[in-house]
Amino acid sequence: MASSAAIKRLSKELVEIESDREDCPFQVYPLEDNFLIWHFTLKGPVDSEYEAGEYHGKITFPADYPFAPPSVMFLTPSGRFDTNVKICLSFTGFHPEEWRPAWGVRTMLLSLREHFRVEDKGSVGFVNMTKAERQKAARKSHDFVCSTCGYNMDKSPERRAERKCQTHHGIILVLLMAVVVFFIAHGYQ
Repeated sequence: MASSAAIKRLSKELVEIESDREDCPFQVYPLEDNFLIWHFTLKGPVDSEYEAGEYHGKITFPADYPFAPPSVMFLTPSGRFDTNVKICLSFTGFHPEEWRPAWGVRTMLLSLREHFRVEDKGSVGFVNMTKAERQKAARKSHDFVCSTCGYNMDKSPERRAERKCQTHHGIILVLLMAVVVFFIAHGYQ
């Protein structure tokens, strides 16, 4: 079960992200049935072989977030990150000694997006493919449909409206959870 600090912090981060969506290279939202698991979709970095792609993944927050780091994995093949494998970066559970509670979801996702550009040999969760293979994975990323949240790359107005609705449901859930935590913290039953 999430601590009140985790709920409070994640609620605040979600509201901040949703209030500043303009030119944002990612989407992120909590699952409706578990506020500690968030799904995200990153646009591929500009001027790279990943540019044509959009890459879906998940962040799993520990119950004591922000005092402990989350785990991150991609669900969409990218040619850069392995799928369904936790990624080894300084802001993930692989390196709790390097984690800083001041880092947030926005910072993590922007950093993760830039890691597409970093050549890495041998770190957990990273793969090395040719430029052509990466470009093919970028194009193929649009075929991905998430079996957990239903996200897909369909650009139809109906799907965009549905995703926006899912995000608004997430914010409402966050606010309700914050109210419950407030009442529990203040002894109301």
